Amino acid sequence: MSGVVVAQKKGRVRSTTFGIANDAFAKFAVVFSALIHDVEHQGVPNRQLCIEGDALAILYNDKSVAEQHSIHVGFSTLQNPIFSSFMSTIVPHPEDKIEFRRLVIDIVLATDIASQERQELFHSKWKEAFPSRASNNPAMRRHSVGTPL
Repeated sequence: MSGVVVAQKKGRVRSTTFGIANDAFAKFAVVFSALIHDVEHQGVPNRQLCIEGDALAILYNDKSVAEQHSIHVGFSTLQNPIFSSFMSTIVPHPEDKIEFRRLVIDIVLATDIASQERQELFHSKWKEAFPSRASNNPAMRRHSVGTPL
């Protein structure tokens, strides 16, 4: 399988990378997401931005404020004409652009670990991907951020 680790359990074969290892498009989305995920971060938690009524908290309706701003800055930068050739190579078709944006948005928003909504989504996706591991993983037990397990 070209270096991809494969798990076998009860007769099923499943790639532990869920296809990303062989998908250059998804890999680039992950790398781009990593590059932009903290762009222009103010160094304070989203909650503090919301409490203080920061302009970004108002703009993004108190939801994943820093993450949404980073996404905005990242995609705004890519719209600069200097990147047009690069972008036409990465996302040559309109549907590629939509998929790339969807991947990056989902990845960057997933970095908002204080979002209860994101935690619940993460937990459900984890259980779906790893049903046998979910019940044995203490990190997957329901808890609030900052609360000891």
